[in-house]
Amino acid sequence: MATNRVKRTQGGWTLVELSLTLSLAGLLVMIVMPAFVQWGDRLHREMFLKGLAGDIRLAQREATLREVEVTVQVEKRQTTYVLRRGSQVWKRIQAPVGFRLQSNYPRDRLVFRRTGQVRRYDAVAKSDGGSTAESGCFRERAAQ
Repeated sequence: MATNRVKRTQGGWTLVELSLTLSLAGLLVMIVMPAFVQWGDRLHREMFLKGLAGDIRLAQREATLREVEVTVQVEKRQTTYVLRRGSQVWKRIQAPVGFRLQSNYPRDRLVFRRTGQVRRYDAVAKSDGGSTAESGCFRERAAQ
């Protein structure tokens, strides 16, 4: 009588291999995660500053093309800026969480005349982060 023996092979990993792999994966995530968070914050800040600079250029072009006075004004809460054609609100933009807008221009507003000319205006976007970035006449600083 012949015995039919089938050799069984076991699949899978040992407990040591599994725990070592999971430990290395966890360590890798702990090292890489802060870099991704900083990258996202920096990208968010740059996008907001580019949008603000673009809105100011848009306001200047609008004043020139339509021959009307266009105003860019930082509101009192310092979290919103508004574009106005005359007295009509044309566009209202909310700054991202953690940002404050400040201006050293009188009454926190920039007025483009019908010719597109403007008086000096500096807008500062302050963030709760510690870094500083500049875009034209705009600066982003940590809120104090």
